[in-house]
Amino acid sequence: MARVAAPMACWLAIGLTGFSGAQPAYFHDDCWLRIHSGYAVTSYTGANPAPAQLQEEMRVLAAEYDIPLEIMGGIVQQESSAYQYGSDGFVVHNLFECRNIFSGVYSTNSAPPGLGLMQLTGATARAYPLPPLIEDWRNNLRQGVDVLHGKYVRFYRDYPASLKNLMIANRHILENWYYGTLGYNGFIAGSTYPNSVYSRVLSPSSRISGLFRPVNIPRPANVIPGWQVTSTTSYTFYAVTPDGVWHTPTADHSGTIHFAAPYRSSAQMLTYLLGQQPTPSLLRQVDYNRDGRFNAADLVAAINYENGV
Repeated sequence: MARVAAPMACWLAIGLTGFSGAQPAYFHDDCWLRIHSGYAVTSYTGANPAPAQLQEEMRVLAAEYDIPLEIMGGIVQQESSAYQYGSDGFVVHNLFECRNIFSGVYSTNSAPPGLGLMQLTGATARAYPLPPLIEDWRNNLRQGVDVLHGKYVRFYRDYPASLKNLMIANRHILENWYYGTLGYNGFIAGSTYPNSVYSRVLSPSSRISGLFRPVNIPRPANVIPGWQVTSTTSYTFYAVTPDGVWHTPTADHSGTIHFAAPYRSSAQMLTYLLGQQPTPSLLRQVDYNRDGRFNAADLVAAINYENGV
């Protein structure tokens, strides 16, 4: 299931709802996608899923891919404001890229322009069947999540063995997703893309509201002295564990952590918590005893959180 996809150029400010603050129209006369792509698409128009439909599908994918809802939600908002179709019903796509491919400024090797909810573009999009990315919002969301999963794996594969194992075991800690989030937009040294996504986790839109509790995810630079990302081969290895320790190859640092929002049913959670040593993958921001075990109050808080109390 892991996929290391080609870099994306899907967050250009021009043509994406995530940057305009409004839901625009996407039909245009100089549209490479509609006129020249030749994709076997039945229709480029459709209706957006209701927020409840979108959120339910995100919960399904969070459980399947073991990806935090917060990260998934932040990215879908950043990329498309969580819309598959524009105000005119035409599929959301990167207008800037589309027009430049149409005019020949961009090579068709960069096609398609960013598409739909998750704005997969270029070689990344071509790794999947293209018509469903346009016609099926569920498919678009799933393939974007598949790419995000692959980006998380791509970064920890370079880690020293001890830190790699921590990254594999602690996908449920939001602070471990900086590099995976960075990679989703294409690894660019100095990119602020993760910060933009994190800001949307802190202030989710109405289409995502209620999927998780807004949270301010600490940036690595705020915890690790000398932390840097200067190239695809020069960045600070780190992994965060549930005890609040940010591990690096040279030193450990203490910082804030947040666990991914639960996506299992309350019945599944209760069975799990009573049946074995709990893990944070089901919970977020629940107090731990020093030995890592839950006390009775923690269990009550967990069930209340799952039930929306």
